[in-house]
Amino acid sequence: MSVYNAKKYLNRLRYLNLLIKSKKEQLAEVKNKAESICSPSLRERVQTSPKNDCIESSLSAVMELENEIQIDVEKYLKIQLEISQAISRIENYDERTLLELRYINLKKWEEIAVDMNYSYRQTLRLHGRALLSFERWHTMSH
Repeated sequence: MSVYNAKKYLNRLRYLNLLIKSKKEQLAEVKNKAESICSPSLRERVQTSPKNDCIESSLSAVMELENEIQIDVEKYLKIQLEISQAISRIENYDERTLLELRYINLKKWEEIAVDMNYSYRQTLRLHGRALLSFERWHTMSH
């Protein structure tokens, strides 16, 4: 595993988090459109109304997106545990802390620098060392 691959492995959580956020935004948009297009109230269901088709298709889309989000959240939690366990094997406390802040807590570099009381540049240098440590551990364990 190279440093690039270590970074890619660790960033899976960040990308999945973005995907979940995107789907939640899509869900809010679908709900908003369904409420404005179908009827003043989605709760009204008249059997013979053409609005009924609109409501059913909207509800179907909402349920499908909610199901996708639930699956992604379950996957997120599984990957979070996997990455957390892998990071916990890093011996150096500062490197381990930085990796957790970046790849588990999904913090930005500036936030990590403040949290760890390091300069921005020192934070990036520490990240490089942490990735090398992670790569060494991951290569030895697999």
